[in-house]
Amino acid sequence: MRRLAWVCFLLLVLTVSMISAAFGADDRTNVALGKKVVTLPVVNTTAAFFSRITDGDVETFADWGDNWSDHTYVLIDLEKPEFIDHVRIYSGTTNNYTSAWVNLKPHFAVYAGETPDKLQFLAERKPFANYDQASLADAVSPFVDFSGLTGYGRYVAVFVRNYWGCKINEIEVTRGSGSRELVRPQATMSLEELWMRDASLSAWLQMNTEVVTPHVVWSAPSAVGTVRALFFTHMGQFRDIAELNQRMDLKWDWVPIIWNSTGDQPEVPAMTIVEEQKALNLLSHDWDVLMLGASVKWSDLPQSVRTAILAKVKSGTGLIYSNPLKECMLGDMDAVLSSLSSTPELQSRVISRFALDKVQLMKPLPEDMLSLGNHGSGSVALLRYENFLYREKLNFMGSAFLPEFGFYKTMPTPSENFYAFLIDLIYSVSARKPAVRIVSAKAENGVLEVAVEKGTSGC
Repeated sequence: MRRLAWVCFLLLVLTVSMISAAFGADDRTNVALGKKVVTLPVVNTTAAFFSRITDGDVETFADWGDNWSDHTYVLIDLEKPEFIDHVRIYSGTTNNYTSAWVNLKPHFAVYAGETPDKLQFLAERKPFANYDQASLADAVSPFVDFSGLTGYGRYVAVFVRNYWGCKINEIEVTRGSGSRELVRPQATMSLEELWMRDASLSAWLQMNTEVVTPHVVWSAPSAVGTVRALFFTHMGQFRDIAELNQRMDLKWDWVPIIWNSTGDQPEVPAMTIVEEQKALNLLSHDWDVLMLGASVKWSDLPQSVRTAILAKVKSGTGLIYSNPLKECMLGDMDAVLSSLSSTPELQSRVISRFALDKVQLMKPLPEDMLSLGNHGSGSVALLRYENFLYREKLNFMGSAFLPEFGFYKTMPTPSENFYAFLIDLIYSVSARKPAVRIVSAKAENGVLEVAVEKGTSGC
């Protein structure tokens, strides 16, 4: 009898195992548990904020604080492609707003794909137009369910919009059960395309060099040829690129910095995953010089971008870094900049050549305004100006490469002296030798006087 009982027990275990295998019960796990999370834009620069979204604890939460979560994407890396049939979003404030405040209810959408550049739309839940008894029960639920999905991919993106005081407690992703034929979607969108569309960033002022301002053309294209320059600046400081483009022959591109961190040493870099990929793609091309503006906090750049910049310079690309904040510096770049040298002779020669001491400035030029050196095969120049914007860490105004000028009425403007200096510096770190070197420049009674020499190099 005892033997029969054991046989029955084993048969029962075998039957349960077969049923579980047939229906994929073991596969019904939260594949997002403990996985890496990023947001677009970077909502917070503490590591704990992101880990709470997939830590498996619905009592902890990522808190947007008083900020709106308008056009935020939460991207989860599942580490390998999965069939996705269910996404559940736990949110402590999904039931906060009813009646007239319905427009503040969260708007969720779910996407999945094998890469962030190929995301398929899976499902969406918009705010209710009004609350009847059926919708009210759903509205007060502590979570939002998206079931019956037919997604596949390594990445799951959750769109959150119109969400005041947003709190995300947990996002669970359940993989599909059993076998399924993989049918790749015909229509996909990249994370960048989704973000540009939903954030209305495409409606921002389009940056171009077509608007011409009064200027002096310091270099003809035939003098040294085209200089290939990659700029890292805040979006509000694009005009520097346009002004340089007017005065010399540039083949340029740029990595626009949209947001900076509020802290000096963020745990999570403030550069978004979209900006990071754009930067890495551009850094894979050939450049004569990299230009890092005053608005670029080195600690805000991901390690992948920092490594690519320094590798580029070490292999021979020039680098000009303007007004880097010491408190935002990391050891990799600090080792490069601390090896540079600035001598009184260099300072005096530069100031005299471009008549920089004749320009009315908000603050005097520091004694170490220009430092020069090398990193590997690349030439490096460090610029320092005592700017108000620099001291106050305001990254969306003023110039990324010039100091602040006092009140002036002269034409050409005092900026011509500094643009001439900057162009000469670009030629120098790019290992270009201009056919004509500017010896001195001064503006008097609205007339610009320039003395030049032929066949010499720059700084």
